[in-house]
Amino acid sequence: MYSFWSNIILGEQSFTGNPMIKNIALSKLITTTSNEFSEWLLLFTTTIDELFIGETANEEKLRAGHIARLILHKIEAE
Repeated sequence: MYSFWSNIILGEQSFTGNPMIKNIALSKLITTTSNEFSEWLLLFTTTIDELFIGETANEEKLRAGHIARLILHKIEAE
């Protein structure tokens, strides 16, 4: 997960793989609902607010929300 978000936020190019497949597989092992994604998004945005400021930080929080909704949609469609 660290390399995925480092790739997205910092452009590190350290991530390889498919986060959708990993999240779908994880959802088969543990409960994954909108509640879990809301909690994750709260933790993510809180961390961004603690470490970054400015328009880029706001854009990354929006992007994270879009990614979370997309992953949840794919999980629910399984």
